[in-house]
Amino acid sequence: MAYGPVLTIQYPPGLSFRGGSVLQSHWPVSLVCDVPGAPGHLSVLNSSCQLSPPALRGRTKVFLRLSFHVSSDTGWGDDAASFTLRAACQNENGTLADNAATRELPVLRPVGVVVTGLESSTYVSVSSELPERRAIAHRYQVQNLGPPAVPVAVTFELPIRAELGFLWDVSVNLSGGGQEFTCTPPLTLRMGPAAQTPNEPVTRGCLGASVCTRVRCQVASLASGESRRFNFSGELYRPEDGAKLGARRLRLRSEAAVSIDETKYFQIQPEEFQYSQITTEVELISRFNPVPVIIGSSIGGVLLLAVMVGLLYKFGFFKRNRPMTPEETPGGEPVSGGPQGNEAPPEPPAAQGATDPEGVS
Repeated sequence: MAYGPVLTIQYPPGLSFRGGSVLQSHWPVSLVCDVPGAPGHLSVLNSSCQLSPPALRGRTKVFLRLSFHVSSDTGWGDDAASFTLRAACQNENGTLADNAATRELPVLRPVGVVVTGLESSTYVSVSSELPERRAIAHRYQVQNLGPPAVPVAVTFELPIRAELGFLWDVSVNLSGGGQEFTCTPPLTLRMGPAAQTPNEPVTRGCLGASVCTRVRCQVASLASGESRRFNFSGELYRPEDGAKLGARRLRLRSEAAVSIDETKYFQIQPEEFQYSQITTEVELISRFNPVPVIIGSSIGGVLLLAVMVGLLYKFGFFKRNRPMTPEETPGGEPVSGGPQGNEAPPEPPAAQGATDPEGVS
């Protein structure tokens, strides 16, 4: 049984003790610590924690978590922080060899490195039949929000061979700042649709391509407030293979992600600010073919004309009003006042006042 157990913590001045908590124990145990570090030796600070209940049973194991804050004004460099913990109690005769332990831990400094997408090509249209070239540009910016200068690695994934045989002849242009940085040669990432699971949407990496490429750029030192810009530009085209494509839409997506040395730094920005994506929508437009419209209009016009002629004929539009001939009269009788058959026309009447040559003497 240990009465009045106390834990003493020694740590370097560049750290400030924030407190402790119990992660796991065999019996209910609580921890009470004095947060301000008491001045100790010239190169260390001291803090202490008391465990309760004031009497611990034998063979009791307690797992603790101790928190420290790293001062940004302290130049740690590559040095690690040394911690010494000592356990003691009131009824222990002297200090045993296993009552103290010293460990060195790397000091992780907080940094805020983010990547954002700048103004880029979000829509282009290409002919589905004619060979055309369209310029596409994806632009990203990497910025250090501070406070310390930090080396940054940026990984880009770019679609270089899209669906339906389209190619993006992309090249990289770098700008911003006077520090040097290098990029590795493009590396083919994956080929074919087998790399994607049909039932699960692809939320990271490049999209809309059968072949992607990976480019990794290393910035030697990115100071607080500085930024670097990466411009990927090139022409999107389709090699002439004689095949005709229908009207449809394609989506080409690139991605940029930043990473740091996690043995020296840790990100204070959320994960969604550590990567960015840009999507370009490619629309395939078919050329208008007037031949089917002309043929359809001609056939429709002929059919409409035939229907109109039939309706006009049905309502007697094409019948003329003319005199009826004797053969067309009822009973075959001639019309009154007209000549009958081959009869000679009647003689004209004699002139009035004419004398008969054999008349009265």
